[in-house]
Amino acid sequence: MPASRVGTITAACGTAIVVITTLLFGSFGAGLVGFAVWALLPYVVLFLAGRVTSSTWTIAGAGALALAIECGVRASVFLFPRGSTAAIALVFSPALITVIGLPAGAIGGHVAGRFWRRGGIVLKAAIAAMSAAVLVLVFVQLAAPDFFPTAIFRRRATLARVGEPRMLVGASTFTVKPIWPRPAWFLTGRFTDAQGDSIAIVDSDLQLLDPDGVARERVPLSMEARRRWGWDATLVRIGGRLLVAQTGGGYQDTEVHDLDGRLLWRYRPDANLPPTTMKPADLDGDGRPEFYASSTNAIARLDENGQEVWRRPLSLGSLVAALAKEGRRPAWVVTYNAGGRAAVWSDAGEALGEIRLSSDSRALGAGDWRNDRVLLAGGTTLRTITLDGREQFSYTLPDFTFNGAAVVRLRADAPPYLAAIAAAPRDVGRWRVLVFSADGRIVFDEIAGAPVRLLTARRADGSEALLLATDRLRLLQPV
Repeated sequence: MPASRVGTITAACGTAIVVITTLLFGSFGAGLVGFAVWALLPYVVLFLAGRVTSSTWTIAGAGALALAIECGVRASVFLFPRGSTAAIALVFSPALITVIGLPAGAIGGHVAGRFWRRGGIVLKAAIAAMSAAVLVLVFVQLAAPDFFPTAIFRRRATLARVGEPRMLVGASTFTVKPIWPRPAWFLTGRFTDAQGDSIAIVDSDLQLLDPDGVARERVPLSMEARRRWGWDATLVRIGGRLLVAQTGGGYQDTEVHDLDGRLLWRYRPDANLPPTTMKPADLDGDGRPEFYASSTNAIARLDENGQEVWRRPLSLGSLVAALAKEGRRPAWVVTYNAGGRAAVWSDAGEALGEIRLSSDSRALGAGDWRNDRVLLAGGTTLRTITLDGREQFSYTLPDFTFNGAAVVRLRADAPPYLAAIAAAPRDVGRWRVLVFSADGRIVFDEIAGAPVRLLTARRADGSEALLLATDRLRLLQPV
């Protein structure tokens, strides 16, 4: 078959894939046509290349690899998305195919063609099998990398090392009390007039419990409030009234509405992008919550009506933690910025300092531990770091990455503990819950088979409850 016809056929196949998937899955808007034209660039180049070269094998190799990459990228976005930002791959895939895919495929096709013409039936069968295997592996690596052969071998090896979900340490010194037996939205905070925090469970309605799981009250939720509830929603009590704060993340709006779903105010300093994160907190201790919000270029404090109290410049930062003042220690507002830097601000907007993190660490939160106020940083190693950059504590956990941490005072008359959660690679399906005493010993260690989230709730006596949220809610407490 002539090279021009092969180029036309493969370019037509690529064009069909782009057009059909764009029409079926794309969001129609002003930029759709321009985006589709950009996505067709590799196939215009392929069509023209078929008329320049006379080598059928060269064009066939270029076209086959281009189609494998195209199908893999689009499957990763539309069929097997690994996150909310998966669609970004569609922006870069035309350049990837044009600059790398077409030349690599052309070289591979040229080499395969030379051996094909000189070989017998065994060599030809080997070339056909190898070519098909390469194309399938390229597709799998892009579409669903969890199923790539090396990923499967790595997953099995990690599972063999980690083992089944079980408690490793703490069976005789800790009890795990069931609080809620089924999936729901779980959060903690000052949601009632009672002393201490409450546990809030958003299910068919809103149920408020004390830190030990005893029911306090049930609050009805409107259908609109339940419909709008999600991972970015939390409760905040303002003027004796419970409200819902949408805390942002991704492209979600940051706003406050009542339990009937009526919007009270929205914070959107950039007309094109919402803030990255917004957290309600009472850092100045006046009994009235304020809000701290980060956007791509600023960190700001808002009053309870959403009006800016102060704003400070920020470079691609995201709000990580808001920690109230404790004795002489000022309140901390922590942002994690581009370049691996954690900036610390006071509740009044004063820059308190900056902590540089290693390339394998990111800021997880902040707390008071070992008689100091520290940044909690995670990655392959869990670290606590003081404001002057001193590493106070570190612990490395093989096969896991720390992605959550909290300082919790389990007894009012005892030093606080450091609790952390870690996750194995996403295709392994194992998580870890660890609790460290003040001297750095592991006093609780559990391997879980589902994602875990740490929650803390302060009791009236100053101690705190440590809650483990998965598809149920459990209270972890020392014997």
